[in-house]
Amino acid sequence: MTKTRQKKEKDILDQMLDNIDLRGLTQDEVVGKGGLLKQLTGRILRRALETEMTEHLGYGKNSNAGDNSGNSRMKSIYVALGVNFEGKKEVAD
Repeated sequence: MTKTRQKKEKDILDQMLDNIDLRGLTQDEVVGKGGLLKQLTGRILRRALETEMTEHLGYGKNSNAGDNSGNSRMKSIYVALGVNFEGKKEVAD
């Protein structure tokens, strides 16, 4: 008895990759410094960090919800990086 293989639905990554035309691109353009892979990774990380910050603060980027709350997006980023507000990085002993 022969089993028939059901066609698997494409996940979101496969759908995205179907929209990228890699024909004619060199290896360096895909995986080199500043290549497609590096750009894609950077954008994914940036989007994830922005989402995390929005969830943490409770309001979106450029939203007026955080005005005058003392809860600034940039302040939170600087604190997380260990940078004081004079622009000098604090060094832990």
